[in-house]
Formats: sequence, structure tokens, C-alpha cells
Amino acid sequence: VGGGLATLRVDMKRSERVAVLFTALQTVAGGDSARHMVAMRIVNGFIKPVLAATAISRDPDSTSEFSVQLDADGERTGASAACDVVLAAVEYASRSLKDRVWTDAALTEVSGLVLQRCYLQRIPETRAELGEFHAVVDTLTEFETALLARCAEPPPEPPIHRAAKQLDELFVERQCARALAQARVAAGSTDFAVAELTAHQQWSLAFVRDTVEAGDAQLAPAWAQAAEGLEDAVFPQCVVSRSAVDTVAAAYRLANEAAGCSEAGLAQQLMQAAWCVLDVYGALFLSQHRQQLRRVPALGWQFHNDCLYAAHHAAILDRVAPGAESRWAQVAAGFLGLGARHMDEHVAAEARELQSLVNLDAFYDAASEAEQGQLAQMRRRVELALAQLGTAMRPPRVTPHVYFRALGAYLDAVFGATIDGIVGVRDIGVDDSQVLSEHCRSVHALTSLFRLDAEVLGAYSSLAPAPRARGADACPALLDSDSEAEEPAAGRGGGAGRLAKRHCRLGDKLLQLADILEISRADILARRRAGLLAQFTADELAALVRALFADTRERALDIDELRRI
Repeated sequence: VGGGLATLRVDMKRSERVAVLFTALQTVAGGDSARHMVAMRIVNGFIKPVLAATAISRDPDSTSEFSVQLDADGERTGASAACDVVLAAVEYASRSLKDRVWTDAALTEVSGLVLQRCYLQRIPETRAELGEFHAVVDTLTEFETALLARCAEPPPEPPIHRAAKQLDELFVERQCARALAQARVAAGSTDFAVAELTAHQQWSLAFVRDTVEAGDAQLAPAWAQAAEGLEDAVFPQCVVSRSAVDTVAAAYRLANEAAGCSEAGLAQQLMQAAWCVLDVYGALFLSQHRQQLRRVPALGWQFHNDCLYAAHHAAILDRVAPGAESRWAQVAAGFLGLGARHMDEHVAAEARELQSLVNLDAFYDAASEAEQGQLAQMRRRVELALAQLGTAMRPPRVTPHVYFRALGAYLDAVFGATIDGIVGVRDIGVDDSQVLSEHCRSVHALTSLFRLDAEVLGAYSSLAPAPRARGADACPALLDSDSEAEEPAAGRGGGAGRLAKRHCRLGDKLLQLADILEISRADILARRRAGLLAQFTADELAALVRALFADTRERALDIDELRRI
């Protein structure tokens, strides 16, 4: 073998002697061993290299020898032509050596080599290709029948015939393995390509048909009836990753194959692979990219959206592809939980960063020029950090209710650190209290970040909460009807004050602290009695009264009263 040519040559002058030698060896029980050695020499030295080439064709100029032209770059030779070349080589060796040189084991080895090249390496990937491949399988079984006719005792179930019976199983295994491999690759991708949804995604049979046909398959007829009543299945506009969209599409294709499969065992195998595709993607993506998701807030929110996207479609598949052993509900709940945990961790980490920006030293001697500058600088730094975080998650990058929830948590972190810092000051002069009160109101004014354009909110106002998977009631909904199904106030972008009250737990407390810093002890007591200072503990109010007012008997009595209320 070499130079693009494989040649099998038998010295015709000595072939008679070989036949005599085999006969002689047979008398001492060595003929079969010698024949097998010669046959395997031909298999390993000639047939294997020939079948390893991409394009093979018999040399028409060859007469006294058997030559095959090999090409590693040409068009791949089909099964029929490859089988013809192998049969011709086997016939040439038998005819030239004038003996039944081929042992049963050697012929079975040849059959296995053809099986590997023309069958196992060519298992189709789509149903359409599978139908065409049956003709190839017929050619291969005919080849094997002709080849093994030379056997003294043909095997009861030759390799190609056995594989032909398992074509459907091998096809399903190949589909499942390919989908899982693609999920692993998608989860490990570091390009974080975006598949931005420019509009709300309405689920429909047309959506499934396009998804399935993109994989060169046909929509299973069973889907049409199962899809009735899913007009409410809408995924809101946001940014998701291309890898998540592709992985969900792979799950749909596997579920579609399962719906069109008549063999229950194979259908279950396909459905299990569909579940695993999503599970593998979610687990691997987070484990491999946790640091990037933490460092780049936009990527963190994109992964959160990916989880909701996978959960949304798993919940739909739970309705259109139900079954006694269906795991779609668990898959949906798992992704909702994963997205919620990731969001909580992400928000908590950013909240800690924001808290670190609150300079507690600036609250002491706040009326001094230096400390007022520190307070102003602190507010600017906090405002800049919040603006950067807001840009990373501003709708339609995420849905409005996700934006509002996260922004509320960020502001609460700043508000809480500000409140704790001021409550911790042991002596607050009159001028200091005025400066700190103004600072509290200035910080609270950051709630203006809740104001979004009416046009942005309007796109979400008509949406209702998405369908939930069975058993997933404990998981958060994809949409929040109070913030996304309400019509935004005209020209005001949804009412920042109303949203701040709803999503900022400490917003009112910060404003109340601003008032406490300016009002009298009597007013503080009156508000406490009226229940207006319920967010403050008795210890917090006592600390503020001690810091703001001189140490007198009346102050002590007021503190005791505050503790009793």
C-alpha cells in the first residue's frame, strides 16, 4: 500500500506449491492455521487499508494483480462499490492461490470491517435519511451473504445481519448521544452568544414545527392534538443565550422523535435523553462559568433568563408530552429553582459590594466640611454603582419584575447600611442631624431608578403569568402580574414611587429616619404611639434619642416610654 494505490499480488509460478503445502499441512492438522495466517495477512495488509481510504476504486489496468486506487480527499465511495471491491479481492486471492484460503474467522473479520465502514460510521441522523439507509442495509446484507457462502460453517448470526436488526436502536442511540454531546459543548462554550428575543415568544405548533424541521425531521402527528389549549404559553421578551435556545431545541427534537416512535422502549429512551439534555446543560454551564457569571453582571442575568427559558419550555412539554414516568415537571421546577438560587446569590453578592461603599466614618461630625464632602462622594459612588448594575439588567435585557426585585434588593442594601451607620453614631449635634437628614433623603431619591419608559413597560402590560409545570407551584412564576400585567401610568413609566414602596423594604424606614433626625422627642413618641415607626426596634429608637438629645430626666422617661410602646 502506498502512493495512492493498494496492490494484492500472488506469484503465479509458486501458487501450485502453496496449494500442495496446504494439503500437506492438513495431514498434520496445520492446514487451517496456515490458511488463517495467510488470510489475515491479506486482511490486515490489504483490505483494512483499502476500507480506511475515503474513495476507493479498482484499477482497470490491473491484470496479473489486484490493484485498488485510494484517495483520502475524494468523494466517499458508497457501500455498494466498497462491497464489490472487497468481494473481488477475496475472489482474486482464492483463485490465485488455487485453494480455499479463507477461513471462517477471517471472513467474519472482513464482514466486521465492512460493517464498521459502511454501516456503523454511516448511521443516519434524521428519519428521512433513515428511510434511505434501509437500501444500504439491504446491499450490505446481500454482500455478507455472498461473502460468508465461502464459510465451512457460517456463523448463526453474522455481524451485518445482526446489526441490521438493531438499526432502529442504533439510530436512537446515535441521536441521544449526539444531543448530549451537543449539550456538553454548548454548556462549555465561552463565547456567550446572545439570542435576543425581540418580541414575546408565543408557543405554537408552528414554533415546534420550525424547531423540528431545522433538524431535518418532520413534526410527529401526535403533537397537533396534544398542543390544544396552549395559547397562553408565552415567554416574555428578554435576552437569552444562543446555547440555551439550541439546547431547548435539541430537547424538542428528541421529544418529537419519541412522539413519533412506535416502540415504547425506544420512545422512553428518547424522552429520557431529552430530560438529560437540559439537566446536563444547566449543571455544566453553571459549574464551568460561575466565575464569569459573577464578574460580569450581564452574563449573570443572561443565565438567569436561560433558566427561566428552559423551565418555561419544560413546563410546556409536561403538558404536550405527559406520561406516567414523565420528568418534565421536575425539570421545570429544577430550572426555576436554579434560576432563583442563582439570582439570589448574584443579588446578595452585589448587595454586599454596595454596602461596602457606605463609609460609616462620614456619619460622625457630619456637618464638618470634610465629612459633607465624604457624604457627597459616597452618594455619587453608590449612584454610579447602581447605574452600572441597572444597565446590566435594564429591560428588555430582563423582564421588568426581575429588574424591580433586584433593584429593590440593591437599594435596601444601601438603605440598610445607611440606617445602621447613622443609628450607630453616639452623638449627633443639631447641625449634624440636619446634614444627615438631607443625606437620607438624597439617598432615598435613588428610587428614581425604578422609573422606566412607558414604552418599555407597555410591551409587557398585556402578559399574564406563564403556565406552571405540575408540582412546581412552590417555584416563582416567570411573570409577576402586579408589575407586568398592569398598564403603566401615562407618561410616568409605571410610577417609581409605587414600585419603590413595593420592592424597597427599607425605603419608608429611611425616610422616617430623615424625619426623626429633625423632629422633637415628643413628635418621635407621638409617631411611635401611632404605629408610624414600626420598622424601628425599641433599641434603635433609644439609641437615636440618646444621640440627638441631651441627657436629662425627661429624655430617660421618654426612652422608657418608647420601650413600653
